[in-house]
Amino acid sequence: MNFPNKFIPVPQSVIGNMLLLMEQIKGKEISLDILQNKLKYKMEIDDMIEALTCLYAIGRVEIKNHLIIGI
Repeated sequence: MNFPNKFIPVPQSVIGNMLLLMEQIKGKEISLDILQNKLKYKMEIDDMIEALTCLYAIGRVEIKNHLIIGI
């Protein structure tokens, strides 16, 4: 997991990736493959999964019927 420090700026860290994901899924239902296609030029799949895991852990997304739901 990439946390911001003097070598990794916030936009390239897990926090920046969480913000990019929240912009895409806020108040929507979206599948993981569609989300990955939207963000494939902005972040790697493993970075996206780490950021989604963090968002799920803090209660900002839910997963129902194979869809990611932004709260």
